[in-house]
Amino acid sequence: MLKSPQINGKDRLRWQLGERVKELTALHRTALILNNSQRSPAHTLRSLAQAIARAWQFSEVAAVKITWAGKNYPSNGYRKTRWSQKADIKVAPGRAGSIEVCYLKPRPPAYRGPFLKEEVLLLNSLTVMIKTYLQNAVYQEHQAKAKEVLKWQIRKRTGDLTNANASLRRELALGRRRERQIKAYQEQLKSLAEKLSTAEERERREIATDLHDHIGQGLAMIKLKLQTMQGQTGHIGLGREIEEIKELSQQAIKYIRGLIFELSPLVVYELGFGAALQWLADHYWQKYKMRVVIRTTGRSRALGEDLRILLFKSVQELLINSVKHGRATRAEVIVRWVPQRLDIKVRDHGTGFGRVTNGEFKPDLKSFGLFNLKERIVQYGGQLTVNSRPGQGALVTISVATKPGAKK
Repeated sequence: MLKSPQINGKDRLRWQLGERVKELTALHRTALILNNSQRSPAHTLRSLAQAIARAWQFSEVAAVKITWAGKNYPSNGYRKTRWSQKADIKVAPGRAGSIEVCYLKPRPPAYRGPFLKEEVLLLNSLTVMIKTYLQNAVYQEHQAKAKEVLKWQIRKRTGDLTNANASLRRELALGRRRERQIKAYQEQLKSLAEKLSTAEERERREIATDLHDHIGQGLAMIKLKLQTMQGQTGHIGLGREIEEIKELSQQAIKYIRGLIFELSPLVVYELGFGAALQWLADHYWQKYKMRVVIRTTGRSRALGEDLRILLFKSVQELLINSVKHGRATRAEVIVRWVPQRLDIKVRDHGTGFGRVTNGEFKPDLKSFGLFNLKERIVQYGGQLTVNSRPGQGALVTISVATKPGAKK
């Protein structure tokens, strides 16, 4: 309650109303000043000091000083007196201040010194408003500094990325050139490998033909001659010696035939792919006592000579693996003709092996032949997959595209 011993009745009410208007005007003017974003904090605090001084009961002798961040912003005529009230402002560490209101001359005592209770509450309200403004100013200051730091970081990062991007483009261009070179080298190596394989096969075939036509037939004629001589010279005691020579000739003929088969499967050229597989099954039964069953489905088509030789040798090598490494006594060769493709499955019932993951064979020194076989199939544009487990045999699948126009 406002008090004044000199004022009574209606005059007292008018006086109270006037004081309240002064307080509301001070609050309103403070809000207007704080909301003016065009002013700097220093200019704002000086304007507030002038406005606040007019809100007190004895405004003609009132003065205000606002302190913030080590700087003072006083109203006109301010000086330090013993008739004052003060409120502290704390925003952040190192960011603090205060609002001090004083009378320049002695005034009658009231609620707290010469100040009314309402003036104490008014100072607290003004302090809250100014504190909020200063907090926002500190935040904007920090935000502005953060933006500058961010801009600097962005500029630096953009420069780094530009340099890195340019370096990456150079590396990519170099990588593409190297990739083209490697691809060209691979094509050259593939072409050389194909030419080498063709030349090797041609040489093998010529050697096998020479062995068959000359040495093999020569040995056969020697055997026939010996048979003729054996009947004519029995009375002079040479029959035993001739029989031994015949036996040696037969062993040489058998060895020559095996060598011819290993060098070049002439049967593929003479009989065709399907008949050659059946001949191969008979050969493995006679030589290794392994039963090989040939099953064919679909309508057979023409195969090029290179592909016929590759597939025949592949089946031959897989059966050799079954005998030598898998110790198999029986196997199946399933030939499946489908449109534009030929699938060959070689399944044995031997010991199997364990270095297979999802059909991908992982070679070691003992199985390099199988790995090499896969590489030859892949070079021809085909696929080779292996499924095997220890003790459960092995299943090898070869899949190649077929092209018409060659001998079956």
